[in-house]
Amino acid sequence: MNKENVIKEIIRDDNKLNVLTKLAFQAVDRDGSGVIEQNELEKIMAQICMEMGAEIPSKEDVQEVLTDLDEDKNNTIEYGEFKAFIKDILEGMIE
Repeated sequence: MNKENVIKEIIRDDNKLNVLTKLAFQAVDRDGSGVIEQNELEKIMAQICMEMGAEIPSKEDVQEVLTDLDEDKNNTIEYGEFKAFIKDILEGMIE
């Protein structure tokens, strides 16, 4: 099975999507609070950028991402908001 088919299978199978999302969410939610706060988002974005050799995002960049993902506007990212984000990323990978 090629990468595109694997991604499609994850998107179609909510159980597989939940497993992937939970693992990713737990990796970002470093304090185990059940939400991703701005400082956690900032750390993971900086880590990803460093690994990619890209410029570290500014606090304003991080706040913009948080604002975009935070559907209920409580300044945190809950699991459901994060799951929608992961699904969007996966869908973008097969387009």
